[in-house]
Amino acid sequence: MDSEIHEFLLSPLRGIQENNIPEYHETTAEDLTLYEWWVTPQRLDGLPFHEFMMNTNAAHGG
Repeated sequence: MDSEIHEFLLSPLRGIQENNIPEYHETTAEDLTLYEWWVTPQRLDGLPFHEFMMNTNAAHGG
């Protein structure tokens, strides 16, 4: 696999895993819409949900 493509695909996931909100913002569209079915049955619009999750995870030492 081309290393540049591989890095591009992993970058947003790494931002979430490392609770790195600035990196997450650099790699994710502001109008992101997704379903986190294990959290809520409703659609989640925008970045605030993941910001909340990253801040909460960092506060708990994750």
